[in-house]
Amino acid sequence: MLSLPVFCISSSDYSRILVCRYLASVWWAYAIPALVLVGLGFTDIRFLFLAAIYVFLIIPAFAAFSLITYGLFPENRLSIMPHRLDVDEEGLTFLFPNQEDPESIIQTQRILWSEIARINPTAKRLILCLKNGRFRFIVIPYTAFSNPEQLLQFMDIARRGSVSVE
Repeated sequence: MLSLPVFCISSSDYSRILVCRYLASVWWAYAIPALVLVGLGFTDIRFLFLAAIYVFLIIPAFAAFSLITYGLFPENRLSIMPHRLDVDEEGLTFLFPNQEDPESIIQTQRILWSEIARINPTAKRLILCLKNGRFRFIVIPYTAFSNPEQLLQFMDIARRGSVSVE
């Protein structure tokens, strides 16, 4: 069993990851109507005004609604709130310590390896993509591992749990 010390990421880091993943997958849904309106703007100037309205009012409203919706998933707290992580052959156990007494645990949550679709390593963190949704993921920064051997041990346990690493 592998045990990691208390760690978390900031909500702004989590939001940045969510925005990048969201826009990378649906950019075309925002770009096509804008390009059509700009193209039609060459025939009638009023379409350029519609394109401006679309780009500056409608896209931000839809994007904000989508990000708020995806941002309210309960898995977010598994990345944002300070917690310890125990890793074993069955899965991950998130242990949330009491802020006043870090030795006492006020809540735990278990994620099995069977609930994790894949692990995406990036330059600064591991992103554990969950199977129960397109934009549901857990973030583990590399700073949570005290040494490279712990990271390798984590990846080895994940592979034994049948999680693919991309």
